[in-house]
Amino acid sequence: MLNFLFKKRTPIKKYSVPSNSTTRTYDIPPNCTSSKKYEVTADETKFLDALMRKSEHLPGRFKFVRLSDGTINVSYGTYPVGKVKLQGKRTYLMYLKNIYDTVTLEDKVLWEYIDGIDFWLKYIKRYLTRDNYEMYL
Repeated sequence: MLNFLFKKRTPIKKYSVPSNSTTRTYDIPPNCTSSKKYEVTADETKFLDALMRKSEHLPGRFKFVRLSDGTINVSYGTYPVGKVKLQGKRTYLMYLKNIYDTVTLEDKVLWEYIDGIDFWLKYIKRYLTRDNYEMYL
């Protein structure tokens, strides 16, 4: 009856790619057991490469989790910073404007989503990299 409490859980992997790497592969774990399996597309690889390149100066690591509709949840350390969906007809990038508000860019081209990474980095610098938060990343 209590077997579910004592099951071994798979550890959550933290993904970081060295900056001198030329070929990057991203294995994004799913958040649920959806019947549809999503592969990492070329657009997502370009987007994540740009994210890693723009955030080289940050001390923490990003964590990616795939949702059932193909959206990728992006967290910095343990704190969420946004979502991006680059598969399917409806694409979007969601970022946190401040602690309480979000902004969504919808149906744009890839380079506009890559420019949206700057909003994630601005949020991280403003709210997540102060001295009292860095110890939790």
